[in-house]
Amino acid sequence: MKITVDASKQIRKVENFWNNIHFHPTDAIEDMWGQFVLDNIAKDNVAKYIRMYSMFEDIVTKDSEGNLCYDYTLTDERIDYLMSKGFKLLICFNFMPPCIASDPYFNSGLNRYKTKCVNSSAPADYNDWAEICYQYTKHLVERYGVEEVSSWYFHCWNEPDGGYWLNRMGNGEYDRLGLTDKVDEYIKLYDYFQYGVHKACDKVKVGGPSAAGSDRFIETFVQHFADGINSVTGEKGTRIDFFSIHVYSQGLYSGLPNKTFMSPDNIIQRLHTLTDMYRRYGFGDKEVLVDEWGASGGGFISADKDPIMIFRECEYFSAFLFKLIDRVMNDEKLDKISRMMICLSGQHESIKDFDGFRSFFTLSNYKKPIYNAYALAAKLGENVVEVEMDESDEHIGVIPTVDENGNVKIAVYYMIDEVLKPLDTKRIHVKIKGVEGKYTLKHYRIDEHISNSYGAWKCLGKPANVVRTEKEEIMTKGELSLLYPEEKVELDGCYDEAIVMTKNSVSMIELIKE
Repeated sequence: MKITVDASKQIRKVENFWNNIHFHPTDAIEDMWGQFVLDNIAKDNVAKYIRMYSMFEDIVTKDSEGNLCYDYTLTDERIDYLMSKGFKLLICFNFMPPCIASDPYFNSGLNRYKTKCVNSSAPADYNDWAEICYQYTKHLVERYGVEEVSSWYFHCWNEPDGGYWLNRMGNGEYDRLGLTDKVDEYIKLYDYFQYGVHKACDKVKVGGPSAAGSDRFIETFVQHFADGINSVTGEKGTRIDFFSIHVYSQGLYSGLPNKTFMSPDNIIQRLHTLTDMYRRYGFGDKEVLVDEWGASGGGFISADKDPIMIFRECEYFSAFLFKLIDRVMNDEKLDKISRMMICLSGQHESIKDFDGFRSFFTLSNYKKPIYNAYALAAKLGENVVEVEMDESDEHIGVIPTVDENGNVKIAVYYMIDEVLKPLDTKRIHVKIKGVEGKYTLKHYRIDEHISNSYGAWKCLGKPANVVRTEKEEIMTKGELSLLYPEEKVELDGCYDEAIVMTKNSVSMIELIKE
């Protein structure tokens, strides 16, 4: 197969929408292991925006006379740390402080980090909820400034269509019975949230609903902005600046092309369903944030419980990411998607390495291939250039870019959706035109053996307990690596290279101008 890239023919610009994360749990930000992860993410430019929870239960109480009291110590510590690393924020306003909850002892069943429990009942008084949203926003603006906070995103609640919001009934049962209590209550929650936030600062961007998967819930919510009555003002209309959505490849959604296995196509189909819905109600111009995505749900399901989750440890997930970036980048219907945030969780549940949780690092802090894929994807340029392929192959994709300094960044991936299905080796000839002068040539690679700590551990026989030399080997082979040493080249208009692609591998050729 021959791939020809013309670096001199720029087609369009693309903003990096993919290098963002949902860091979970939020209260790991003040812990050593959480800061280790975030330090690396900042150093390797893995994420620009980070989604976190406000965790109002850490902030709000009432005194003996029933007045709301605020202690911002913990939230300030978390946000100060993130700011010191250069991150931008998406803050999810939740959960319900017991002091204002209609049921202060409500236990959703979602036991959280540090033995905390989630209260997800409605507020006893929605004016208290609005006041908390107002005071919290006011505090953030006073501490970090209007200019900074207005570059963030605030959204109301997490997965309010899920079983834990108000009661334990899940999406499917809720939809089957045709109930509306959840969405009616959530619309009210959003209206008071929006009122409180914008009372503090009109420049802050707000959105929702970050739903788990109920189309009926989402559509009723969207319809509210088209012709609903504002719960606070009694007038028609409520402000929304962006729609936040959750998308997983293995989800209980309608119309998925592949229901029996993971596929980027499933995510694309789900994104089409929701963005088409927004357009039907006249909101096609609204920004869309995918504030949670993953190849699979089951954030707290390990490979011990479901063996397929081992994909989170190996090169499969890296190829999945690059194919997803390629698909979204080249889909005109998805041009309003500005951020996609992979959901990270489960590392605090780990009791051993390579256990299949959806994290960037293992228990022993080995970098996973998916982490390296994010570090590699951050290198892509802002300008998409012309590419031609002399044959069609559903498993091969190319992301051809040039950055603002004229450096060429060409990513090639070879990916099969069905993680357990074999895929023969593929020989590819890459030709890059429009390059002249002196360059530093780098060829990064992620495959079964390169930039792959899991692959190194597997080659050692998957030892339960590793000795020091084995740990060093796993750590070294888990670093993002070059296929061969970098070299200086002088080009007269063209560069050629033959690549052997193995199953679920990713290559990136960089030509850095001298």
